[in-house]
Amino acid sequence: MLSHNCMYSLLFHEGDVDETVNDFIPFVGPVKVEQDAKRGRRLVATRSIEPGECLFVIEPTVSAPVDKVYELWCTKAARGCRRTLEEVSEDMLVEEMKHLLLNGNMKSERAIYSFALQVGLPETDDMIYNLSLNATGNDFINTLVGKETVKPCQVYLPVDKIKEEKHLLSIIRRNAFGPDFHNYSNMEGTWNDTMDGPRPYRRVLGLYPLAAMINHGCTSNAVKVFAGETMIVHASTMISQGSEITWSYLPSGVTLAQRSKLIETKFGFKCNCDRCKDEKFAYDIDESLTRNLESNTLLSKLNDSKLSASSSTSALYSISELDVLKVKIENVLSNDKLSHQVRRYLRVGYLPFYITYFNAALQETENPTLYEQVVAVATQVHFALVSCNNGSTEHLSILHLIYDLVVTMHSTSTDQDKTIIKVRFWTEQLKRAHMIRYGELGKSLEYVRDVMKHTKIVLRQPKGFRMVKTKFI
Repeated sequence: MLSHNCMYSLLFHEGDVDETVNDFIPFVGPVKVEQDAKRGRRLVATRSIEPGECLFVIEPTVSAPVDKVYELWCTKAARGCRRTLEEVSEDMLVEEMKHLLLNGNMKSERAIYSFALQVGLPETDDMIYNLSLNATGNDFINTLVGKETVKPCQVYLPVDKIKEEKHLLSIIRRNAFGPDFHNYSNMEGTWNDTMDGPRPYRRVLGLYPLAAMINHGCTSNAVKVFAGETMIVHASTMISQGSEITWSYLPSGVTLAQRSKLIETKFGFKCNCDRCKDEKFAYDIDESLTRNLESNTLLSKLNDSKLSASSSTSALYSISELDVLKVKIENVLSNDKLSHQVRRYLRVGYLPFYITYFNAALQETENPTLYEQVVAVATQVHFALVSCNNGSTEHLSILHLIYDLVVTMHSTSTDQDKTIIKVRFWTEQLKRAHMIRYGELGKSLEYVRDVMKHTKIVLRQPKGFRMVKTKFI
């Protein structure tokens, strides 16, 4: 894994920041918080922003220390308590927040109290009142990132109310950020295998108030990464001045029906973004989309969020069985009534199926023809993710898959001139996605190579593709 300081050196061109990392954080780029009548507080671009440009770099106001979470989780596991790692992490973060609030760290208090009205706390006489739900501007951003303001900012201080556990949990569940790259199920599996060994994860759960100002959209124009506990956010697409910064609160590969249910039950609102509206329109004009796909038992199992996050499903189904389903999906997506963009949106929703299909195909004996079929399908998935969740973890995984397969095919091909063109094309695609996710990476190609190696190590087993036990992603 790249070192803490090395990750920062990948963010900007040489000379743009001080060599001392602590002097550089927090960094807030061309964004501001503003109030919207329908969306509430939101983050918007103050000027046109290019893909890969840094939006902000911030430390958590409070986080659940990985060693403490690990110790508590192991204790509960040893006692047979049926508490998930996510629940244990939330418990630990609540305790850390209580400790911080009780010890009177004003900068951190201000950041945490900025969420007071978001979790439904009423205004009462015991509140000191100035930083309200309508507060925006530089002073408000400084409060969110823990900077001292020129004029001290008074804030909502419902001291007794906000320190109640139920309100702290409400803040966490609506605003905290969990694991990067891996989900809680992945972490539990790894920790079960390494109970007495080193912890391969450096962060679990943290509260980042500025990042929590970013609203949900099923298509994203921003992407986040972590260097230790530090969150680094870049634009993943072109963002025009005044446009809202959005990212998805859910993984990329979730169908319309699943997204609607999860967003309403977990976050308490109905999404009406362009992707949701376009997909709903597609279902309305062609009921066979629902009848032929949503009702398919196998596809429902593969797209179930709990199943796709646990042990690999590729070993449960034969490649022939999955190939039949792949043909059905492709037939539906080829419907002339669907626009090109809607097809891409729908394809991203079936990402768990495609990943299972790729894993099953890669378990077959080396078969150049089958590899070509996988690359052809994965190419469609790649372009779908570019238009929907560019630079996401899933996107990088798909690109690493395609790149490795075309390199393998090139090494065995008799037509070297033809295959080298493919290798060069996918090298450029892989590099471009990394430069968006991790920033411009400076002018050195070594930076690009280093970060590409980094993501491949994180996303893959040492021996190659993640298959059978741990899955591809």
